[in-house]
This record gives sequence, structure tokens and C-alpha cells, in this order.
Amino acid sequence: MKNRQLLVADGTECITKCKDDCASKLIKIEIYVDDSEIVTFRHRPQYLYIEAFSYVGGFIGIWLGISLIQLTDFIETLFRILRYSYKHKNDTQNE
Repeated sequence: MKNRQLLVADGTECITKCKDDCASKLIKIEIYVDDSEIVTFRHRPQYLYIEAFSYVGGFIGIWLGISLIQLTDFIETLFRILRYSYKHKNDTQNE
């Protein structure tokens, strides 16, 4: 086990301690990287919190706006019906 550790740590010491045929079968490979490329990934959520609240607020505003238009239309229609019935009632009493 000690010889294997020496082989990993430093190949030259293993050659001196191993048999002669071990020295002829040993291959030492050194790899040097001149320029290492660093890749950085950044994650940006599709919607930020403020954008999500803006969209929800916009939709609620549109929905409430439509509701207010319907409410005013309903009040106007109710007012016309009441006015018509009041006029019709007064006209029948005057005759």
C-alpha cells in the first residue's frame, strides 16, 4: 500500500523502490491548463416581486373598472325605470 501511495504522490520515488520492470512500465502524465474558462450562471426569476404585484394590481384594476362601469350602468337603468314608473303613475292619476 505504501508503494502505491508513493506512486501517486511522486513517481520517481516509486521507481527507486520498485523493481526494474516497474520503472519501464511507469508513465507520468502532467496536464497544465494555460487559460481556464470560468462559466458563471445567473438565475433571474421570470417575474420579480414588484412586477408580479404590478400585474395582479393591473388585472384587479381592470376588473374593478369594468365592475364600476357595470354598476353605473345598473344605477342608470334603475333610475330610468323608477322615473318611468313615477311618471306613468302620475299621468294615470291626473287623468
